[in-house]
Amino acid sequence: MSTTSPAYQAAFRLYEQGQFAQAEVSLRSAIQRSPKDADLAALMGAVLRDLGQAERAIHFCQRAVTLDPSRSVYHTNLGETLLNFDLTGRAEHALREAIRVNPSEYAARNLLAMALIKRHATSEALALLERAIPLRPELSEALTNAALLLCDMARAGDALALLRARRAEAPDDAMIDRTIADVLNYADADRAESFDAHVRYARALDASTLADRAALGPPPPARDPEKVLNIAFLSPDFREHSVAFFIEGLFKHLDRSRARVIALDAGGSADRTTTRLRALCDEHHDAALLPDLELARLVRARKVDILIDLAGLTHKNRLRAMALRAAPLQCTYLGYPNTTGVSAIDSRLVDDVTDPAAQSESFCTERLVRLTSPAEMQPAGMHAYTPPSDLPPVSPLPDGPPVLGSFNMLSKVSPRTLDTWAAVLRRIEDATLVLKAKALADESVRAFITRQFHARGINPARLTLLGPTPTIAEHLAIYSRLWLALDTMPYNGVTTTCESLVMGVPVVTLPGTRHAERTAASILTSARHPEWIARSADEYADIAARLVADRQSLAHTRASLRDQVLASPLCDAAGHARRFESALRALWREACSTGST
Repeated sequence: MSTTSPAYQAAFRLYEQGQFAQAEVSLRSAIQRSPKDADLAALMGAVLRDLGQAERAIHFCQRAVTLDPSRSVYHTNLGETLLNFDLTGRAEHALREAIRVNPSEYAARNLLAMALIKRHATSEALALLERAIPLRPELSEALTNAALLLCDMARAGDALALLRARRAEAPDDAMIDRTIADVLNYADADRAESFDAHVRYARALDASTLADRAALGPPPPARDPEKVLNIAFLSPDFREHSVAFFIEGLFKHLDRSRARVIALDAGGSADRTTTRLRALCDEHHDAALLPDLELARLVRARKVDILIDLAGLTHKNRLRAMALRAAPLQCTYLGYPNTTGVSAIDSRLVDDVTDPAAQSESFCTERLVRLTSPAEMQPAGMHAYTPPSDLPPVSPLPDGPPVLGSFNMLSKVSPRTLDTWAAVLRRIEDATLVLKAKALADESVRAFITRQFHARGINPARLTLLGPTPTIAEHLAIYSRLWLALDTMPYNGVTTTCESLVMGVPVVTLPGTRHAERTAASILTSARHPEWIARSADEYADIAARLVADRQSLAHTRASLRDQVLASPLCDAAGHARRFESALRALWREACSTGST
């Protein structure tokens, strides 16, 4: 029996259609008849992988390798399965064996790069992807992964050059449009170009859903404006992730006499944070393995009134399920700093600072709904931060020369950010700069960043470059070294801004025109520290210099900042939940009054 056998083809069709359970039944019978057929074993391994059955999936993938070790595709399949279940070391071994068996194995190179990225071997991963691209030039996966990796290495410009060249050759490649849209968030690009890229991708996404939309049918119309709302939150990030710090308060404080919380977990992995979030929900559903149509059917079956996407175009997003119009009212919030472009998403929840009125609407396909506080209250925005329960204590301001820092991802460190930071270091001549990011675990990335500062006249001896730490508590403890945190542009820190503040470290930011470069200004406004928001690059340096020049005042700020921020609207999860529910209720009432879906 082989891949051309009727039994294999029947099972493979079921697998392609997402009918994994049926495919397993079909394969079980075929394998009983032909137990030494490596193709059947390999396909069974892939089916079981997508069913989330780790031990059995690995068994069948390994069985295929044992039956025919000369086929590189079997080694690749084993490596992909091991990687899927976070067995990275074993996956790396299997994928290297696939490449040894067949040096032209495209998929193995791409997957091995993903394994290497998990252990922060960034430069080796990039080299693998660059060698994979010419092996299958008609495919985009290795190229888009290379572009995203370049972006993670503070090379968004190089990433865009690679993507734009590919788009010129393949103007209808939706994966390229999606990656361009994502990378443009990190670059000083024209807003219109960014908007167009998102719309192009969403148009292709919509076109891919025609058959599934017909099978699903339209959602029920919105009725009963005062009903208890079934609100479903769809995300791959219900785990130790930035999104969790801002969604936990909503889950805890939404008024259960007015709304029920349903979590649709698209992540496929769980940790302590997942367990904590599950306990705060009225319902929790594992949705990672559900095909988009089945996910939409789950939304219908749970009678969801409002479906809220928390991922945008980020990894493991389920925008295609949103495009099916699963719920009567659909929104996007928090997890992505731009429009999705998806026509079936009605609203995007933002605030007055992130998206000023009359300046943002023309660059969003969704209706912008601003989460604001009543006029008599302190300014409050779209974020309510829940700090980790094990926050380290705030230490006194360190002795010695000033230490500045940024713990943002390197993807946010643009040339303009480097220019601005270099200007600050020239202004504060005795200051040093601490940068901490996952990508800095790689020596070649550290060398690249060092060269960038040297080219701007900054002695590399003034830099401390740190890779990741094993735990959040260890990460937060490093803030004790800092006097002051410097924000990035055009993509601000969000979680890192909040972390800095609760660790007693002021943050200086320079807002721009786009949502991504205004989030830190929103956070500082909610935290009642608008005086740290600059209006120009010169003022950014001025604020930094002024803060570190008055050591006594800065020491006082450090000692009092945590308590002050925890008492501010930034950490008022209950107040934020009331505003959030009020905004959704207004949208629901409007949908009921118009009979819209």
